[in-house]
Amino acid sequence: MAPRAACWCGERMTAPILARSKLPPAAAVRGVTILGATGSIGASTVDLIKREPERYRVEAVSARRNAAALAAIAREVSARFAVVADPAAYGDLKNALAGSGIEVAAGGQAVLEAAQRPADWVMAAISGSIGLKPTLAAIERGATVALANKECLVCAGDLFMRRAASAGATVLPVPVDQDGLDPSRLPTGRPRLRLAYVTPSHQFPTGAIMPAARRQGLLAWARRYRVHIVEDDYDGDLRFGGAPIKALAAHDDHPVIYCGTFAKALFPSLRLGYLSLPAPLLAAGVDFVLEGLYALKKIGRSDERGYHAAETPVRRPAPREAAFTAETPLPAGGKKKYYN
Repeated sequence: MAPRAACWCGERMTAPILARSKLPPAAAVRGVTILGATGSIGASTVDLIKREPERYRVEAVSARRNAAALAAIAREVSARFAVVADPAAYGDLKNALAGSGIEVAAGGQAVLEAAQRPADWVMAAISGSIGLKPTLAAIERGATVALANKECLVCAGDLFMRRAASAGATVLPVPVDQDGLDPSRLPTGRPRLRLAYVTPSHQFPTGAIMPAARRQGLLAWARRYRVHIVEDDYDGDLRFGGAPIKALAAHDDHPVIYCGTFAKALFPSLRLGYLSLPAPLLAAGVDFVLEGLYALKKIGRSDERGYHAAETPVRRPAPREAAFTAETPLPAGGKKKYYN
């Protein structure tokens, strides 16, 4: 009997699947393949693996044509197989990995081989429709697939669902109509969700704006099943007509992580984003910023467990030190507490 596959579908939230899914004891090693290792999701997955290298064996990594970046990743995680989809980059990859013992290949067939390698987990992060074939190959052989490629469903949804069903995969689709996500169709059983990522002010690609009633339904679902919501409120700050609908995070007693970026509202080169957290998640949010992927690369650590970027110290709040300092209005008059 073929092994039972599992498939999670999500957009820009795939990397935490490896961190939050039920993992085996430390003694058990899970094989991992990263398709699209040089992208942002691939980089986040590599970071998670590097934190607990004893728990993961990286079977294969792939990239489109960036041989230098892929070679560096393959060495960092001791991958067994490295693949570039562009045959023209084969020579550069081979030279970069010379003497490493890592097997090298190039071309579309080689990417399929990477997906078919005996890994327990496959991170499917190849952007575009070219990611469909390798993702299907991973599902059909019974791997657990974390799907970070919406084109698989947009371009070939019926085919993808049929193949997934025949392989025994678990796919959790949520219907979207002219009003965006339908909270009445959200999962309520197993596997229990811990996080839901939504864009209520602009559902891509339809452009639907979630009405107030559905936002209330989404919040009720999240409270009942103890799910945290990541609300990416892009396009919610600029409106051509009508008043904006109250943000999810503007409601009282909400489980919402409100995030956004000034790069869209002002100018792209600003590269500045923000998070507004409910009070119970404040300490975890500080840890995320200071100990996450950005901090590991950009922020140094002092011997006193303080943190610094360049010469500017950043002090981590002590337990119970988070004191209320101000209230700032959110869209539609909602208010959010800010802490030291």
